[in-house]
Amino acid sequence: MATEESRTKDALRGVLIRWTNVSVSRKAAYRALKQFLGPLSGHRCLLVVAEDVLASSRLMDEEGEWACVSVLEEPGPVAASVLGDRLQSVLEGRFPFSDSEFDDVVLDHSLEHFENDREFIAECHRILKESGRLVVMTRAERSFSFVGPLGRMVGKRPVGRGNIRRGYTEARLFDTLKDGFNTEQVDTWSRFLVEMTEILIHLMVVLAGAGRKPGSGQVGDEDRTLVTYRKVVRIHTWVYPLALLAALLDKLLIFLRGHALGVVARRRTWKPRVTPTLVDGRSIADATINTRIGSAGPF
Repeated sequence: MATEESRTKDALRGVLIRWTNVSVSRKAAYRALKQFLGPLSGHRCLLVVAEDVLASSRLMDEEGEWACVSVLEEPGPVAASVLGDRLQSVLEGRFPFSDSEFDDVVLDHSLEHFENDREFIAECHRILKESGRLVVMTRAERSFSFVGPLGRMVGKRPVGRGNIRRGYTEARLFDTLKDGFNTEQVDTWSRFLVEMTEILIHLMVVLAGAGRKPGSGQVGDEDRTLVTYRKVVRIHTWVYPLALLAALLDKLLIFLRGHALGVVARRRTWKPRVTPTLVDGRSIADATINTRIGSAGPF
């Protein structure tokens, strides 16, 4: 017979799955990830997560053989409820797996949590099979963004707790991957109107009293967590038609890059690539850009 605690856990998991279905941004992330990975029959895959696991965790129940690890010492209530006993931990940046064990590794907003991200990428390289794929999902960092500062003003965290950086530029991400991977595909999504809708939803969640930190995911704390996320899902359901309209209108803004960034990279032999520099410390690109063609400017 199911205990009250297990029934609460099942109810919470159902609420969180419902959240995925009424969140435009999470549905977009799920579609992007599906498109990146393609068919996974016969694949051994690893999902590396932090807090928001709703989009990527759906794949674990669909196709392929999956393992899952968290980069946080104590997983949040969403990860603990959705992934449960399947969730392991990364210990000091090292995976509890042998060399060449996986066909695919997915970093779902988790690379941002490592001070030395190159070292962690080397660890991903170790556990991937020859010609295996690495998929990185992150926030697209920009030199200027109206959405980012506004979201931070209202307390919206785009990445989560414990992150070292807010996201990556494409150039920074390519540079982080270049020693052991060839980038094959890049895509962005979640443009301006969708992001503004997410900020509106966050404000409504806070005003409804669901913005306070929910339960920790520990035993005995599920009831409060369940009430909190029921409010969150209810608000997403109310705003869903507006969010869907925002997503449709965003497709017209083809000149804008999205605020979510995804990259697919193919494993190759690890070979550090050092960017050539001149004697004065400048890169060749900087010297070329800053020297007028036809001038006698020194290189």
